[in-house]
Amino acid sequence: AALGLARGIPLRALGIGALAGAAAGALGMGWMALVDVVPALRELRDASPQSQAVGSGEVSWILFALVVVAAPFFEEWLFRGFVYGGLRRTHGVARSVLASALLFAIVHPPLGLPAIFGLGVATALVLERTRVLWAAMATHAVYNAIVMTAHVLTS
Repeated sequence: AALGLARGIPLRALGIGALAGAAAGALGMGWMALVDVVPALRELRDASPQSQAVGSGEVSWILFALVVVAAPFFEEWLFRGFVYGGLRRTHGVARSVLASALLFAIVHPPLGLPAIFGLGVATALVLERTRVLWAAMATHAVYNAIVMTAHVLTS
């Protein structure tokens, strides 16, 4: 899959990516709500280094930019551009979507595994549909923006 800029900015593909990111973000917020109400999950969250690092709700603009811009760019380039693309050539869509999403989720904090796995599935399906890596990056960026904003507003 190419970045998709050879013929200009792929607005339709970016729109598909943004909509998928909003859907994945809604699922991510649902997971965050479940973590809040299940005592064992809430204890795990509160004990995690990530929670302690941004637990005050004071997230710098630099951190926000890294999470919403840089992380989606580099992670999608790696996980969808290389991992999914490589798997897709030999294992078909379903296996490649699931395997790349699982690998993606594994490299993130364990408590977020269900939500991050869902994001990985969404980004791979967006890439499969649009053939534009920017669209998967848009999915990831919108998801991260929603989850980060929700975290800041609820902390």
